[in-house]
Amino acid sequence: MEKKKIEPLPELPGVYIFKNSRGEIIYIGKAKSISKRVKDHLALRTNSLKERNIVSEIADVEYIVTSSESEALLLESYLIKERQPRYNVNYRDDKTYPWVKISLSQEFPRVYVTRRKRDDGSLYLGPYPDVGSLRRALKTIRKIFPYASCRNFPRSACLYYHLSLCPAPCIKKIGKLEYRKNIIGIIKVLLGDIQGLIQDLTQEMDKCVKNSEFEKAAVIRDKIRALGSISVLFTKDESLNVLENIKEKLNLPQLPRIIDAVDVSNISGTSAVGSVVRFKDSVPHKQFYRRFKLKRQDYINDYEMMAEVIFRRFNDILKNKEELPDLILVDGGKGHLNTVDKLLREKFDIDIPVIAYAKGKDAIYSKYRRQEINFSRGSSEKHFLERIRNEAHRFAIGYHKLLRRKRAKISVLQEVPGMGREKIKRVLKVLDKLGGLENINIQDLKRIQGIGDVLAERIYTYLKEKRSQKTD
Repeated sequence: MEKKKIEPLPELPGVYIFKNSRGEIIYIGKAKSISKRVKDHLALRTNSLKERNIVSEIADVEYIVTSSESEALLLESYLIKERQPRYNVNYRDDKTYPWVKISLSQEFPRVYVTRRKRDDGSLYLGPYPDVGSLRRALKTIRKIFPYASCRNFPRSACLYYHLSLCPAPCIKKIGKLEYRKNIIGIIKVLLGDIQGLIQDLTQEMDKCVKNSEFEKAAVIRDKIRALGSISVLFTKDESLNVLENIKEKLNLPQLPRIIDAVDVSNISGTSAVGSVVRFKDSVPHKQFYRRFKLKRQDYINDYEMMAEVIFRRFNDILKNKEELPDLILVDGGKGHLNTVDKLLREKFDIDIPVIAYAKGKDAIYSKYRRQEINFSRGSSEKHFLERIRNEAHRFAIGYHKLLRRKRAKISVLQEVPGMGREKIKRVLKVLDKLGGLENINIQDLKRIQGIGDVLAERIYTYLKEKRSQKTD
């Protein structure tokens, strides 16, 4: 197989698909790192006849990125059953692989892992090649859709109920209908129909809101969010379809293969920061993530903060001759869109498509459309754009918290007599290595340049007093 087909593979969890010269799928596997696993295959680090036969036939590789190794396991099993690749089927002995058994014949079906498939009216899903990954996947699913696993119902609620992993049908904490909904949810996740499940739950949530059942709606909302975090992203072909649909819907001049998302954070008027994250072909490219501590902390509004972040980021892009994005996504409304678009044209003479998509809003604004744009709820396009926007927000908030913690340390050290700016910097360097104020000892302080025995003693005593005040 050509080297250029291996280089773009991501170092992310997911499923890889080997094809022969006729385009037939010959093998499907899962990996913690798709890139590393495929390279291991091609390096032939085993004398296995199966491995040698596979490698001799590989002409192309495709991949599906997932959010975790557990999700990759579920997808691998689903695709093997659907596509029946020769090297997966011929070398597989189902008797040795675990299944997920759902005892549908029972009033409240149990869900558990078994290696024996029987004709007993139960639903068997699988088999799954890795029992450890399967159990971890079920642990995640159980947090979203709690289920019973006890062979015989106890007289009182078991530990799983108190951990919110079982809805306790044994003590009538849940009715048959609600319990069955959980079972249907589990089946849909294991079959890979996560998007369909999200759509069903969204409709149910809307119905609850209309009926003023807000607590119930909040529970369903949390399930939708959790499902979003484990949903499979896209194969290369599906990814292309999503990007083409976004291009058409937003009236973009070209396919948005490279998307930069921008977010600013300024909680309680302190530590104003910004972030820019980059996705290429639907995959996060973390080597192009950037975060900024804003030079001014007295900005009147988000527009000015956004302008500084964009100016500094594009200054770097042009200076380092990096690829320009095909699309910029900003967290906000029309004002944010216009600010970014104007700055790029006036300061850099660059005309790049910009869209604005605010959290908590369904409307998207594009410089190429006068009217607001709405994607259908649960659509892959909407989910994809939300994921990129939320990633930029997560990155900004993480940096904001880091700066707040650092500022708190500086504030404490400034209270110690004899501590100037340079000495505080040196102490902070050591603190970062040790993991915080609570881990430092007097010998560490004495070894710092410019901190003598007397000052080290003073700092240590002061920090000790601070810790004791917190525990009191």
